[in-house]
Amino acid sequence: MNTTDEGIDPARIKLLTLLNVAAAKPTTTTTNNRKRKLGQDRNWLAIAKHATIKPKTPPSTTATTTTTITENQVVEEQEEDQSNSVDLYHHHFGPQTSLLNPQALQLAQKEDGWKVASNSKTQDHRRIVSFQLDQQQQQPDPPSSSNNPTLKLPKVLQPVLDRFNPHELRFFDSLNQYQDVWHTGIPYDHHRAHLRTATSLWALQHILKTRAEIIKNNEHLAQLTPKPSTKKSILESDLEGESLGDEPSEKSKTKKAEREIRDQGFTRPKVLLLLPFRSSARDWLHSLISLTSTLTVKGLERFEKEYSLPPGTVDKLEAEDAKFKYPLDHRIIFRGNVDDDFFLPVKFNRKEIRLYSDFYQADLVIGSPVGLRKFIEKEGDADFLSSIEISIVDQMDVMQMQNWEHVEFVFEHLNRIPKKPRDTDFSRVKPCYLDSQAHHLRQSVMFSAHPSAEQHSLFRKLDNLSGKRLEFHETSKTYSVGLVAKVRPGIQQTWRAFDLGPDPLMDHQLRFDFFQKNILGPLQQSALVKEGLAGILVFVPSYFDFVRLENLFRSIEDLKFAAISEYSTPSEISAARSSFFNRHVSYLLVSERFHFFHRYKLRGARQIIFYAPPYHPEYYLEFVNEFPFLPSQNQPKDGAPGDGTFGPVDVKEVSVQVLFSKLDHAKIQPIIGLADSHKILKNLDHAHSFTFV
Repeated sequence: MNTTDEGIDPARIKLLTLLNVAAAKPTTTTTNNRKRKLGQDRNWLAIAKHATIKPKTPPSTTATTTTTITENQVVEEQEEDQSNSVDLYHHHFGPQTSLLNPQALQLAQKEDGWKVASNSKTQDHRRIVSFQLDQQQQQPDPPSSSNNPTLKLPKVLQPVLDRFNPHELRFFDSLNQYQDVWHTGIPYDHHRAHLRTATSLWALQHILKTRAEIIKNNEHLAQLTPKPSTKKSILESDLEGESLGDEPSEKSKTKKAEREIRDQGFTRPKVLLLLPFRSSARDWLHSLISLTSTLTVKGLERFEKEYSLPPGTVDKLEAEDAKFKYPLDHRIIFRGNVDDDFFLPVKFNRKEIRLYSDFYQADLVIGSPVGLRKFIEKEGDADFLSSIEISIVDQMDVMQMQNWEHVEFVFEHLNRIPKKPRDTDFSRVKPCYLDSQAHHLRQSVMFSAHPSAEQHSLFRKLDNLSGKRLEFHETSKTYSVGLVAKVRPGIQQTWRAFDLGPDPLMDHQLRFDFFQKNILGPLQQSALVKEGLAGILVFVPSYFDFVRLENLFRSIEDLKFAAISEYSTPSEISAARSSFFNRHVSYLLVSERFHFFHRYKLRGARQIIFYAPPYHPEYYLEFVNEFPFLPSQNQPKDGAPGDGTFGPVDVKEVSVQVLFSKLDHAKIQPIIGLADSHKILKNLDHAHSFTFV
């Protein structure tokens, strides 16, 4: 029998599936079923779709009936709820959901299938843009009735919601329709804990409902088989779909008619939490734990040890003088343990939250993009991500400074058909998983401080049939005017556009050609450059562009420059800063990722060239408004002390040039403002240079 390293032997899959389905075959055997032979080729997904459930042996009466409020109470609430209204959870994720209709599935695949349903501005200056499939706008929902789906929060969590402040309530309302949500433009000093709390409650209620539905159905199946007269040992399994040992309630002891039950995915994990650092994971887990204070947390001591700074380590960002050395956003992002390689399965069961559980017994998976990718590539599959129903991505702006390809890799592996059976009870798998349509129901919740083309591309690829929601955190007057209003008066800022041509993929090449011909060429003719006194600082957002410019500079004879990137060693950084400040070189190349991770103050600049608008708009102010005017006596110890020959700098000695194209519109808006950016982009056919003073 031949097998491969990439997966289990196909023949073995068929055999296991046949045995599984045979144990769950219908009680009524048709003529066709009797004539079916085991030797026939069968599609295991097709078999699973037609499998029904055979009642399981009920748990022993000696089993404990004490469970946590996170399971038992939620089950009782479901049994007590006799109202006609449908829970939004069942409407969205139910086995017969109306969302997965042929017309919607067809529209979701089209580029123009999604239309703007609303575009509004709230009283707190948020801009909310909602997207729906075209059919949903043409065929609006019928008038409200008792049968319309409504959110039914488990009663055990209602006190938590009642304690929410306005910020938490506002964002919880954004989530409770199971739509995709991208919330961008969030400052790091503005209510991030509130967003975290609201999203944690939303994820927790989904996990509890998922588990409660399975337990309730287990009780139903248990009543279909008479209890054995002799006591048997208690088998408490953590596998999804098996009983947790709760004795059925009195009112459900009456035998009920057998019904088809589809309440599971291929694997148990239902929520994915994607984060950049261990410190971020610590914040989110503490938020979840605070909502379930009645539970014990197994593995918490190990977690605190692995996700906090090592004992005795001093966090320089927590020091008293840190606020004078580093901006607030840098101190918030990089405080604590900033290791970016981790993953943590979390299981909610009975009386505890269990950290470090087996992946396939977990309800929640917390991990970094690189940590999950390394695990997936090592295992050879991503089966534990096959049944994710809510994916949460926080700090996408930070992930973009790490490696965005890892984020795309993880999303590409969500909701795929598993390579291995994984002890799946196929007779209870929902049709959306069997039909590879689970991604049309998965809700994605994403947060970022700054929008970008890469984030927008990810958002466009999401195809949750309930709709999409894009929230811009703040559209106040400051954002409308732009950061140029805060630049020191008198500094000449020239924005230079290059013709993009018909092919957007040529952006990098056309930008490079324009820089070489129209900026670097004239600078090389300058007497100040030849004497090494120019002080030209070149800021490069993309690392690939940075490498290309570095190679270009090396190829030019007599061009004196230094370069520092995120891969530079401390000694290389110190030498480059010293050479630039003391005018030993005319150019200093700096990558945006270097500035993101280190936030050094770079002295000695007189001309600042942005090879492209910075991804972080606040960097524009730092480089233009601050760096040229830093006094030499504050030179850091690892740099040159200065010889005192450089006096105060006049604003007329400083100049700024920014290269841009139409593709940079998202990065231009926060810097020069909404109104001016629209005017500039609209008039690019007539003008290619715009100056602010």
